[in-house]
Amino acid sequence: LTADGKLEAGNHTLEPGEFEFTYEGKDGFCAANDRDTLIVLDTEITDELRREGYAREIVRTIQDLRKQANYNVEDRIHVWYRCGDPRVDAVMQEQGDYIKGETLSLQCVQDAGGAAIDRAQEVELDEGLSVWLGVKRPGS
Repeated sequence: LTADGKLEAGNHTLEPGEFEFTYEGKDGFCAANDRDTLIVLDTEITDELRREGYAREIVRTIQDLRKQANYNVEDRIHVWYRCGDPRVDAVMQEQGDYIKGETLSLQCVQDAGGAAIDRAQEVELDEGLSVWLGVKRPGS
């Protein structure tokens, strides 16, 4: 490709508009281009990325529960979760500090079914994987 936008291939020269560059990502990659820029993304979802996505969905749900319960923005809360799947336990183990930090939670613990809560909701994290989440403001 020359500086003036022509394509030289062997003994042939093509003018701008007579050719088009396209890129196709191999399996597990996605490619896109625009004039002088090429971007290639790895589209493989690793277990680590999947758990990070689950954590974001848990945070989003807790934030919705905070809103439904009319908590003040600065209110600290307690969070309980219930799920028998070890993938959720792994998320809470690895991403617990992130979840607590984003939601102003004092604790995020597994619930055996006896916690008094202000609001609760079950959220589907993935096909066949749901978690029950409950929130309570201390003293409420």
